[in-house]
Amino acid sequence: MGGKVLDLPEFVAYDQAKAEGKAEGIVEGEAKGKAEERIEGIKIFIQDKIEDEIPTEKIIDKLKKNYNLSVKEAKQYIDQCMAEMK
Repeated sequence: MGGKVLDLPEFVAYDQAKAEGKAEGIVEGEAKGKAEERIEGIKIFIQDKIEDEIPTEKIIDKLKKNYNLSVKEAKQYIDQCMAEMK
């Protein structure tokens, strides 16, 4: 059994779509993992500052600077961490 392998456009399109789907799944998974790592890092940062009795306003300023968060986001993270620490 020998012969020429057919490289039909339909097969090429299918293979490309399949490869792109796998690549997108990997990228989405990596992005999700990085987002979870970032959130965990923010929480650890906040917990450390709270334990050191740093004023909330200073923590917010540092979160804005170090993690590029808005004041609203920073307050939400702080509130969440305080609730988890109780």
